[in-house]
Amino acid sequence: MKAWKVTDRAGYSEYSCIVFADTPGKAVQEALGTDEFSYQDWDFIELKARRFPEMDKHYRGKSRMDWDNSEDRVALVVEGGYTCDPDYAVMCDCERCPARDDCSLYEEMLEDQADMEAEVSKDAD
Repeated sequence: MKAWKVTDRAGYSEYSCIVFADTPGKAVQEALGTDEFSYQDWDFIELKARRFPEMDKHYRGKSRMDWDNSEDRVALVVEGGYTCDPDYAVMCDCERCPARDDCSLYEEMLEDQADMEAEVSKDAD
């Protein structure tokens, strides 16, 4: 089964999803109705699917990659460059995340935290 990255054609949404299908049209159909592309917000013609062959090996009989599945999350972060939405990322959640060691957002958050701690320490002196 082929992996496809589905996004909106106009680039309005920063969300995407990885689905498994034989054709780009079937991939778009699989993406419709997901959290990223709900039926009430998106139509078939507003989405596009591009091949993402690096993810082909992660097909396990499911129609799409699931962020809530630990194996899928690690693959999405490592091979897909995915991260959590920065507006909602919280350090305590990141520390429990199975993909934290490969996550660019987690690295940024650690650096920001270290900078803040250094600033507080400097101000205390």
